[in-house]
Amino acid sequence: MIAMASNSNTTKPAAASQEDLIPEPPIGVADKIIGETYDLYFLMETISDEMMELDYVRPDGSRNIRLDRISALIEIARRQTRILHNVMARNYGNFDGKADRRAAA
Repeated sequence: MIAMASNSNTTKPAAASQEDLIPEPPIGVADKIIGETYDLYFLMETISDEMMELDYVRPDGSRNIRLDRISALIEIARRQTRILHNVMARNYGNFDGKADRRAAA
């Protein structure tokens, strides 16, 4: 009789657990801020695009002022995030590590 080896190929769940993730290499504070502002800009861009699809006019023909205000604030946040990211990215070479020491203190 021939013994059959069990199949060791098991299927992992679609969502990986924290233990399965490769840890990110350590990065400086400036790198982290630049990366986070990049992600934040695209989040704001997506929200802004979705806001454009909404109907700002009520059934009675009046303007939905609350949506106007929210949309304006999102646009301001999107622009300011882009400016912050670009300033940080353009001046990356000027960072001398002081930001890392201050953040750790």
